[in-house]
Amino acid sequence: MEFAEEELTRLQVQGQMLTTGMGGVLPEQPDPAIFRRVLDVGCGTGGWLIEAAKTYPSMTLLVGVDVSKRMVEYARSRAEAEQLSERVQFQTMDARWHPRGRTLL
Repeated sequence: MEFAEEELTRLQVQGQMLTTGMGGVLPEQPDPAIFRRVLDVGCGTGGWLIEAAKTYPSMTLLVGVDVSKRMVEYARSRAEAEQLSERVQFQTMDARWHPRGRTLL
């Protein structure tokens, strides 16, 4: 499935509204700053991971994976625009499949 730029922007805004409505990034954690590495499976447009990087500078490596190449490209461009691409990385992959061809789920 390909996504138009307008749809990616809409998804980004929707994700931001959901994160804000839920209390921000990792609101259930007493001290989210203790996390150094974060993996976001099904990261979509990358908004949550980018917000986590901005909110918690102590997080040194944040990796997002998504099956959609277009969403990953969008997420990468946003991380670069926010000057976070040194800490925030995005990869295209199907989390249901093991790299050696075995099904994980």
